[in-house]
Amino acid sequence: MGLESGVAAQALFGRPSTRAETAPIPEAHERIFHQGPGQHGGEPTPLNKVYVIHEGKKTQIKDPRLPIQFKHGDHFIIMSGGGAGVGKPSERDPEEVLADVKNELVSVQMAKDVYKVIIEPAKMQILEKETLALRKAQG
Repeated sequence: MGLESGVAAQALFGRPSTRAETAPIPEAHERIFHQGPGQHGGEPTPLNKVYVIHEGKKTQIKDPRLPIQFKHGDHFIIMSGGGAGVGKPSERDPEEVLADVKNELVSVQMAKDVYKVIIEPAKMQILEKETLALRKAQG
């Protein structure tokens, strides 16, 4: 199961049980509703997301502060948005963005949309002229 764009971590929880249980999802809710601020032009924290998987169907939980009915074989996923940014993303060194793409921390699309770095996916190379033009156009 791959991470969604902007997701810092994903945890899948489940435990064997022969009975249905009701339980709140711990510690996941604070960043579902509130973003931490970025610093020096950085982006705020992405919001966390919580899902329950029941019989193979993934359903997003809108308010995990409320008790959730779990059935035998159910799992829940907490997708952590990670931390806030420091500095303007469009001023990040393109080589560092490329390294993040190669390490699968950032997608090619996210490199373009957030960091304003255009990467040729087949060769995993920065398109310098296009990147410069995109950054210049964004101001």
